[in-house]
Amino acid sequence: MISRILLENPIAIRFGLAILHSIWQGVAIWAILVVLFAMLRGASAQTRYCVGFLGLVAMLLGAIATFALIG
Repeated sequence: MISRILLENPIAIRFGLAILHSIWQGVAIWAILVVLFAMLRGASAQTRYCVGFLGLVAMLLGAIATFALIG
């Protein structure tokens, strides 16, 4: 009963699709970060930390934007 309600709820469907899309988006951002961290090998820890933090923010914003655009 509850699963049928969730499957027919458009918000639940959008949320599920946003989670699925966030997987490949996260992998793409991770790949970019791997390249950036390789280029920043000699940089300060603070610079590398900021780049990593921006990667996490990009993942969050990507998931939010995907949720907003699916519909």
